[in-house]
Amino acid sequence: MPKLTTDQLHFIDTYLKNSGVEYVDIRYEMTDHIACALEEQEGDFSERFREYMIQNKLSLLSGNSRFKRLALRRAGSELLKTLRQPWVFPVLMVLVFVNHYLFSGTNLSDAASYMRLIFVAAYFVGLAKVSDKSKFSVSSKLYGVCGFILYYGNIIIIPERFIKNLWIVFTVYSVVITMGCALSVTALRVHKKYKLNYAT
Repeated sequence: MPKLTTDQLHFIDTYLKNSGVEYVDIRYEMTDHIACALEEQEGDFSERFREYMIQNKLSLLSGNSRFKRLALRRAGSELLKTLRQPWVFPVLMVLVFVNHYLFSGTNLSDAASYMRLIFVAAYFVGLAKVSDKSKFSVSSKLYGVCGFILYYGNIIIIPERFIKNLWIVFTVYSVVITMGCALSVTALRVHKKYKLNYAT
């Protein structure tokens, strides 16, 4: 059978979206998988698609969950690539000394609050960059991890409650801010790649 037309591929993509497959990259992979299967069959497209979905819809949608888990692993792999970049350690060191220079004369609690504010601002600036109408699993997973660090590392644990040494507190917050920057850089890079590959 000939390759499916653009309209037919769009029909499959829309069907998957209406079935709850929200991430564009997952739908892209599933659409390609379905298209390859249908192109091996003879007959009318609508009939082939209906028969295929009767037999395979359940396994495809359960595969959606598996793909999300794979996306988290891909996100971790991409983050490790970012953390191995040569700019990461210098940024961390600069943050430690800049934070000490800016906040060493202030109350420990106030200094920590300022640093939390820096992290929150960086998080939401990055989030705004990837929060458009197109959802991509990897960048969403990365921002989920970033939000986890923000919430538990800064708001729940609150390091200055347990650590009274100013340098150590600055170092802890600088590590958290650097990690947030690495997550943002990774998410934006992956998001840009997916927008190029899977633009809808």
